[in-house]
Amino acid sequence: MVSAMGEGTKDLPDAVGGRLPDEFEALSGEHRAALAGLVESAARRRADLMDDAIDESLRNLPGVLRGTVRRTLGV
Repeated sequence: MVSAMGEGTKDLPDAVGGRLPDEFEALSGEHRAALAGLVESAARRRADLMDDAIDESLRNLPGVLRGTVRRTLGV
């Protein structure tokens, strides 16, 4: 489904990662697409903030340990 939020936006259940309550079926396709775009945008923003927080935390470590800690954390 393509939304006004941008090309390639997922359908709402895909964006939230699971089945939605039946009440969401009352939304129009346009509203579902817009909501999916907002959910995806929030997820991207959250991921960016987490990356920034991890980077900031790693700056407190001695440089020789940063790579090892990154690999251990899987980031």
